[in-house]
Amino acid sequence: MAAKGAQHSAVIGIIILLVVGSSASGLAYYQYLYLPTVGRGEEIPPEWVNPKENVTVRILDGSFNPSQPENYVPKEAVIVLGVNNTVIWVSEDAIPHTVTSQTNSPSREFIENASTSNYLQRVGDRFAFTFTKAGVFDYYCVPHSSWMRGKVEVLAPIPQPSPEPK
Repeated sequence: MAAKGAQHSAVIGIIILLVVGSSASGLAYYQYLYLPTVGRGEEIPPEWVNPKENVTVRILDGSFNPSQPENYVPKEAVIVLGVNNTVIWVSEDAIPHTVTSQTNSPSREFIENASTSNYLQRVGDRFAFTFTKAGVFDYYCVPHSSWMRGKVEVLAPIPQPSPEPK
């Protein structure tokens, strides 16, 4: 009788391990594969997530001064998904600045990441964002919002013609 109980316990143990293992696999799929693409209607191509090139926007020394016409350089960046859709803002100024999204941005991720919490406080501080949606993204510097404004225009990739069959 004791052998039968031990055998029964072993079967239950195996079943529990299978349930826990399959639950962990399902959770991992949900969190790392399903959730990042929810609401987008399609998966994000890997070349959009890891583009070969990036664009640098410099925050020039003296940008805190309203009489200096150049602060974000370039003030309007045009990028293409899958080509150069990561933008890196680099501060060259010793005065703190931000890259803060306008609330009408076409991307919730940009609004959440480009916020007042990304203060670039020292020379060399950086803020990077990889755009995965076409549109126009306006941003500004919170402490200097009346003159420090910029824009990133994200273009859809240019479709490549399919090779003709031989």
